[in-house]
Amino acid sequence: MPIAVAFGVVLAVAMCSDDSGVATNMTTTEVPFGQVGDGGRLVVDSGLVLLAVDEEAYERMRNLSVARDYLGLQVMVQARLLFQVESNTTARIIGRGFERREVRIMDGPQFGRSGWVAHTIVAP
Repeated sequence: MPIAVAFGVVLAVAMCSDDSGVATNMTTTEVPFGQVGDGGRLVVDSGLVLLAVDEEAYERMRNLSVARDYLGLQVMVQARLLFQVESNTTARIIGRGFERREVRIMDGPQFGRSGWVAHTIVAP
């Protein structure tokens, strides 16, 4: 992956987090108790959504975002522990965790992949 693209992904994550780790520019539509099987869209204002390939990678991504360790996030993208989709991508909830959801991507170039995202970006 070219460095410029990876930097763009990292920049998108950076714009979505503040020091507390709470998203600052994400849509206010939330489905905090979305059930497994529910469909929806992944929505952020920045245009790109980062997904972690598993819960361990999700926790690492969250911690790096809080720490504003953008180089660490870039390393995760290059290691294929994170991948991206466009905002408004259709997804189905296939798993749940505290304040996070596992989703299956239902359209676009990442169709069929699953990943973990913050529950606040899953909109009906």
